[in-house]
This record gives sequence, C-alpha cells and structure tokens, in this order.
Amino acid sequence: MKTRKLVAIVLTIAMVAGMFCISTAATNSSTTQLDVSGNEMMDSIQISTPVVVDHIVKTSTSSIFYVGGTPYTNAVYQYDIALPYTAGTNGAVSVTLNPTSPAFMAPVPPIPQFYGILGSQYSSGGAYTINKNLSNGTASMGGYLHKHFSTVRNHCDTYTFNFFIYYPISIGTADGAFIEWTGGNGIVKGTENPDTIPAEFTLWAEAPTITVGGVTTTPAYINSGNYAYIITPDHTNATQIQATISGVTYTITCPASSISLPAGKSPTSVVSYLPLGQFATGSGWGSSAGKFANKTTLDSTGVSLGTLGGYIEFYFEDGIMDDPKNPYGVDFVVYGNAFNGNPEAGAVQVSTDGAVWYELAGSKYYDGGFVYNGNQGGDGKFVNGYSGTLRNTCVTYTSESGVGIYVDFADNHALFTTANYWWPSTNEGYPMGTPHTNSVVTVEHSDSVLTFGGITAIPDSNVTAEYGFGYADVTPNGSPSNLGDAVNPYIAYTSSKTGGDGFDLEWAVDITTGLPVSVANETFHYVRVYSNVLDNGAFNETSCEVCGIFTAYREPTETTSVGRTTAPGIEIDIDGSNILTLNHTVSFTDSIAIYELANALDEDTEISVTGTGNSIVNINGANSSEYTVVEDGQYIRIILQDGNAAPYIIIIK
Repeated sequence: MKTRKLVAIVLTIAMVAGMFCISTAATNSSTTQLDVSGNEMMDSIQISTPVVVDHIVKTSTSSIFYVGGTPYTNAVYQYDIALPYTAGTNGAVSVTLNPTSPAFMAPVPPIPQFYGILGSQYSSGGAYTINKNLSNGTASMGGYLHKHFSTVRNHCDTYTFNFFIYYPISIGTADGAFIEWTGGNGIVKGTENPDTIPAEFTLWAEAPTITVGGVTTTPAYINSGNYAYIITPDHTNATQIQATISGVTYTITCPASSISLPAGKSPTSVVSYLPLGQFATGSGWGSSAGKFANKTTLDSTGVSLGTLGGYIEFYFEDGIMDDPKNPYGVDFVVYGNAFNGNPEAGAVQVSTDGAVWYELAGSKYYDGGFVYNGNQGGDGKFVNGYSGTLRNTCVTYTSESGVGIYVDFADNHALFTTANYWWPSTNEGYPMGTPHTNSVVTVEHSDSVLTFGGITAIPDSNVTAEYGFGYADVTPNGSPSNLGDAVNPYIAYTSSKTGGDGFDLEWAVDITTGLPVSVANETFHYVRVYSNVLDNGAFNETSCEVCGIFTAYREPTETTSVGRTTAPGIEIDIDGSNILTLNHTVSFTDSIAIYELANALDEDTEISVTGTGNSIVNINGANSSEYTVVEDGQYIRIILQDGNAAPYIIIIK
C-alpha cells in the first residue's frame, strides 16, 4: 500500500534522497511563512491564502543529471498546502520567494538542462511572486532557482507548490465512491456512476467517534491518527453520517446503496495469510478474519500482503475451471484497492490439490533481463533495487532487534528497512492457518527469519500501464455491474479501464521451467495471491492489497462458448525468416503452441508477428507486432485475442 501518495510534477531526473517534515501556519492570518530549513539558496518563502492554512507537508529530494558528461545537482522542494473548506474553491493564492543573493528566480519549469544560455525568462534576482487562482479547489505552481551564472553553473533548485481544499473526512481512494462537498455538507456519490453506491466503503475521519444514522460509532482501526470506519449503507433509505472535528461539524448524506450485486462465487475459506509490511498487524489491513469467504460484496478493508512473497491462500470448494463460456478466457477476478498511478502488483498461483502449484504467468513473466542494483534508497529503504524479471526465486528476511530487517535476495544481502514493526511475529497469529507448500512453493516462518520460495520478482512502477495483464491490485475496481464480470485483460490500460484484474487459467505454467501446462478438464480448488515486488520507497512499501476474489460471472442466458481466437494465417518472422521453416519441434494443447527452436534465441534478435482479422497481438506483455529479444535464451510469448474470444497462445523456446 503506497500510503497518502501526492502526485504533482514528474521530473526527468534521478532522485537519490528524500525526507518528509510537517510544518503548520505560524499566525492566524492569511499570510504564512513556509519552512525553508535545508533550502540552500532561499532566505524565505511566504504564501498568501484566502484563509489560514490547515497544514503543510514539505518534501525535499536531491538529484543529479548529466549534460555533456558533466554532473549537475538539482534540489527539489515540494510544498503541499492544505486549505480548509472555508477557503472556497476559487480563491486567489500567491507565493513570494526571497532567494539568497546572488541568485536568480525563473518562472514555471522546464528546468534548464543546459546552463550556458541565460534566457529572457529569467528574473534579475530578488523577491519573486507567483499568483494563481484556485480551480475546483486546487492550484499548482512552480519555479526554479539558480546561483549566478558567471560563477556557478552546476546547481539549480526546483520548487513546486500544490494548494488543495482539505477535508479531514473522506472515503478510501479505491472504494468506488467519493464525497461531493458543499461547505461542511457532503453527499456520497459513485466514482463512475454517481447513482451507484457501493454496499460497503471505508470512511476515514480525524475523529475518534462519529454518528451513523444517529448511532455513535467507533472505528474499525486506526492508522497514524486517522480513524477508519466501515460504512454499510442501508439498501432502502439514505444514511446520515456526522463527525465533529476541531469544533467543526461535518454532515454527510449517503444515498441507499445498490442492491447486493450478483456475483460469481467467492472463496469457501481463507486457508492461510502471511504478510510482511507496515500493515501486517491489527484488525484492519493486517487481518483476514471475517473476510472474503462466502461473500457477495467486496471487503472495503481487505488485506495487505506487504512486500515480496507476502501472500494469502484461498480455498474454493466447488473449484474453478477453464470454462469456454467465459469472455476473453477470464476464469476469475481479483479486486484490490488500486487507482490510476498506484499499481502494486501481486502474482497468482493455482493448485488443484494444494500439492502441485502453477503460476499464472503475467505480462512481465518472460521479460528476463534481471539486474540487481542493490539498496538504492539509503536510510534503510530498499528502492529500485533491481530491474527486469527473476522467475522461480526465493527471498529471505531476517529481523535483527534494534537494527531492522535485512533481505537476502538474488544472492545479495541488504538492509531492507529499519522499521521493526514490519515483522509478523508468530505470537500475533501468523501464519493464519497452515499454507499448502511443496518442493517449489515454500514458506518458512519464525520470530526472526521468514522465507518465501517459488515466487517471481518484477520491478516496481507507478505507471499502471507497465503491468499489462496477470497481476492483482493493478486495475481499479470501478463500479462493476456484477462482481466477477470479465474485462478484456489484453486491452491496454487507460484511466477509464476499471473492473479489477481478470485471470485466465490458461496462463498456467510449470514454475520450474516456465513452460505452459494444460489445464483442460482440471478443477482448481486453491488460489494463492502474493506480492510481486520488493520495494519500500518513499511511501513505505509497495504492497499488493486484496479486497475480494470471485469466479467469473455470467448472466443465466450466457450458455454458449465464446470461441477461440484462430491461429491459421499467422506468420512469425525471426530475423526475417519465417519460424515455420526453421528447425524446430512443436507441441500443442488445445489453446497453446510451443515452438522449441534448435538454437536458443540471441539477444537483439528481431521478432515480428502478422495476425489475421482484428486480433490484438501481444508479445511478452506489450501490444505490438514487433519485439527485440533482451537476453540470450529468452522465452517469447505471443498472444492473439479477438473480440470476446479466448486467446491463442504461442511460446517460442
């Protein structure tokens, strides 16, 4: 769970350090002095706002980029300035910067990547004021500051100021609803359809109690001074919620929720749950008790799986089959708490009996190109520690009292975090239940050592489209008509794509070889979701969350097969030669062709695919008809998918 993420401006520079600190308004007027401690070239910064600010969060990072081989240093200062709702949504705000002489201010970026030219947009130094009006309650502005060009050309400070109207009460980001405010009064509306109110959502309030329908209610759990309330709206009448915070009473009206959605089947039980992360404690995101099993709705507060390897295992009594009537071949759907720009990928493994496990190979499964970069963040932060994909690996965490947690991964030993509270102590009830394991999928847990085996590691990213398909907690839930409705996993992600993450049993591969296996006529009773990423950067961790899992839903009238995307007419060229003429052996299942070449593919080999009709052509996770091999011996997976038909899959080995 990447907590409280604020996204403002993306800079094309390499961040190497960071810190967070909180400052508040110093006076009861609309003029506030910002904290400039640590700002090398700034004497003071003053903001003017319609009303006294509520709170300010300052973020500071440093970076290095190169021009002509020469390193240049850039310090980045971001101020997120929260205004109370009494500010209105269209008031004027301004920022006055007073740089240390001799220094020059310039208006809004781009940051100068070449320092040899003094452009006309530069100020001549001294105080510099930027004015802007709030638009729908927000405003952003920025500038950069450099020392005198005649003496210093390799240092530049960047500033970003984000103003926003702040309410100390809100709905969880991925819960499918939000509060539309008019002053201190709000009304709950559906995220996609204003009239679609979820059957359950989490209300966050900076109040130890609230009233729901006139009844005093206590929180389900607490996180850093924020109180989480699980709200279950009435199906018939509106529900009124009130909270008094700092002497101000907020009143929220929640319309009647939609009737419980028709849904595919939910799990019969949770077999085992073992996370490693900051939420791996307590009754909120750190507990599976009372969740998932025999549900017809999502759990607004599901479970957090923590970092790489942390998992939850489900049991389906009636099982899940590769059903030819399921659109796009999707057999079940996992719902997380993702939103655009906040993917936290989780991989999925399945088993018929709990003894033999297969991995459902996601879009990055065959990427290869794994490179270990080490602990890049410092201060006990394991950040961007590797690139590429590492299959069938293991990770071991070791807790050292008073020091933190170390990680052994890819034959390297590094400090992962200095936060001891991450550790899932056995006396807290972990693991909850006994996991099914075998010689490949392994779990070993004590109060000082935790090991997960038989897993895949993929790199972290804040770009949702990086994870094409086959990962949980990537696609936002939105407001599905029915839980378990399939959304085409091969359609490239855009901000309008919602519906959770669908999984096709035909993605199943042997974990030890990476090659597909036949799932025809098999019934899978066990599903295991685990965190796919090892990273605990600025937002404390990248952690897959699960809020529900349902088998594919179909209307009673949907009784015929959706069909199979056809293979005939496909041409596959490798360095200009058609694969069908090369020396190879071919094996088939009903939906998969495996081409085993006489020689392994070499790095930089060019592959092109020509499909027929309107088929989507996907090569190693990217919707493209061309691909370049990134390492010797890499496997190539080609998927063709047309309309709502099941895909046809080709593996080149």
